[in-house]
Amino acid sequence: IVFVHGLNGHPRNTFQHDETLFFWPRELGNDLKECRIMTFGYDASITIMAQKSLMGIHDHATSLLGRVRNERATMAARNRPLVFICHSLGGLVVKEALLASQNDPNYKSIHQATRAVFFFGTPHRGAAALDTKRLSFLMNVARLSFTRIPQELENSLRTRSTELFSINDRFRHISTIHTLIITCFYERSNDESIISPVTNITQVVDKDSAVLGYTNEESIAVATDHRGLVRYQDVNDDNFDFVRKTILVKVEDILSA
Repeated sequence: IVFVHGLNGHPRNTFQHDETLFFWPRELGNDLKECRIMTFGYDASITIMAQKSLMGIHDHATSLLGRVRNERATMAARNRPLVFICHSLGGLVVKEALLASQNDPNYKSIHQATRAVFFFGTPHRGAAALDTKRLSFLMNVARLSFTRIPQELENSLRTRSTELFSINDRFRHISTIHTLIITCFYERSNDESIISPVTNITQVVDKDSAVLGYTNEESIAVATDHRGLVRYQDVNDDNFDFVRKTILVKVEDILSA
């Protein structure tokens, strides 16, 4: 099981509560002792990524593939099922990795072994939306880090938004799309009590953007904001309990197949 963070994220901090320091990938490992839990980290600074073609997603996807392949070096390891858990733009990194691996002999075993992907607040439908909607997602993520977005960064995001979301159109044609177990968690913040206290943003990725609309997909609302989708106070957190059990049910199905 590989965790992948998003823009301005961190391989540990993204999945760890700010105050209690509860790191839920470790707890998931306690539940699934037959599984290995890994986190993948990359330089996800929005100011750096905004300067690169596709915001550097292809490079990060290739790095992800190389890391996963090296952790599964033996033939026995290569045959183990793979599951990805990704937050926000990390979902696009995983999509690009699966697209790149399907025809690359160096990574084809990863493509064939991938059984499930859990998306948390990933903007899937940006490519079909208006330019303003695609840009709105990137600007909302940037506002999580800046009180006021620098003009230079805003200009770069405006340029990159269209090409970035082209990944979503290509993912529809991935060879294993009909056999993947796909789960999309999206933020439900219609209620003032869950508006981000830092940015006053109610939703970074709305439901229309956060679901794929595939027949083999389950879409689930979580009563929290974008960051809270993958940060839980402790094992008794209601959102964690629901997310944990959803993952356990689907992983157990994979292991028993």
